[in-house]
Amino acid sequence: MSRQKTAIVIGAGVGGTSTAARLAHAGLNVEVYEKNDFSGGRCSLIHHDGHRFDQGPSLFLLPPLFEQLYSDLGTRLQDHIDLVQCHPNYVIHYHDGESVTLTSDRAKLGREVERFE
Repeated sequence: MSRQKTAIVIGAGVGGTSTAARLAHAGLNVEVYEKNDFSGGRCSLIHHDGHRFDQGPSLFLLPPLFEQLYSDLGTRLQDHIDLVQCHPNYVIHYHDGESVTLTSDRAKLGREVERFE
């Protein structure tokens, strides 16, 4: 009688969950341990007084890495999520009333960066 191998993954952020998914897809029994009561790590949210705060990236960077993960799991990223490009990507507001608008439009972004140079 053969026993199924078990892998233990510490942390349920993007790295931990993608590693756990790949190990489970390879046939291992996977246990994931997370210190928080939510998963996502730096890709999660904090809700406070009716406001929502990102704890990490707000942009979808390095799409090929995510496409590879889904491919490794025998599926396609496009079959699970719809990506929508925001215009602008986001606006950062500072306490002094100043703001910075970040956009995928390189010309507009260049003009915005020049305001601070």
